Amino acid sequence: MLLFVFPNRENVNSLISKAKFLITPSEWYENNPLSVLESSTSGTPVLGAKIGGIPELIDNENGLLFESGNMNDLNNKIQTMFSQHFDYQKIAKTAREKFAATEYYEKLLSLYQKILLK
Repeated sequence: MLLFVFPNRENVNSLISKAKFLITPSEWYENNPLSVLESSTSGTPVLGAKIGGIPELIDNENGLLFESGNMNDLNNKIQTMFSQHFDYQKIAKTAREKFAATEYYEKLLSLYQKILLK
């Protein structure tokens, strides 16, 4: 008999926050992948594919990008990520500020107001 155990939210967050970095090898045009946001707000850098909305979430301070589907580029960037020294606390602080719900709410509310006033 095979038993699968799914980790709870706290365990996943704990694992992410202890990782050297997270790889998001998406080949799909995801608009706003939560894995990138969760990793960044935990202070964990992200190595993400240059596809969809991922490049908008990753800069040189919180991770690196690689060409989606390019295994050589992915391999090179993994090696680079292992050799880089990241300021994990700064990544978390910046991400929490950048991705704060209140900031998104204010931007969304402003957009709705502009649309309604047309």
